[in-house]
Amino acid sequence: MNEFLAFVRKIGTTLDGENIYEFMFTTDTNAVWGENFNIIPAGIVPNLTPELNSLSRKARLITNLDLHLACESTCFSMMDSIDNIISLCFTSTEFENEMHFNFGDSIQKVNNMLKKNNLKLIEFEDIKIQEDDIINDVIQQLEDSKLDDIF
Repeated sequence: MNEFLAFVRKIGTTLDGENIYEFMFTTDTNAVWGENFNIIPAGIVPNLTPELNSLSRKARLITNLDLHLACESTCFSMMDSIDNIISLCFTSTEFENEMHFNFGDSIQKVNNMLKKNNLKLIEFEDIKIQEDDIINDVIQQLEDSKLDDIF
């Protein structure tokens, strides 16, 4: 199964002050989308994430590096990342071995770039969608559309 990079976000810091990033992968890059992915800039949208049903796995990267993230951009939308106008994440140019992770990069390419910099993705986890989540999403959409009809 081929997997491709779909989204990167910062999820916190360790007690030692290292950054924790989550790398999300997909088997179908054409299926990746999220609510408000067209909003410019992406950084003004709280909790910006792709739809879970478009993702296959996620993994974590723990590093002292500060990655610049498309989802926190003050100039671009997430759609710009999907169109490869901007990387999903990248290191600053001051970093000796500059890294750019683009939407659609193969998991092998991501791992190789990290390995060159003595970094590694950890804690791979399958992303599972529970039927209850799908049903709740449909119910919420129906309720939202009824509210739109009322107002």
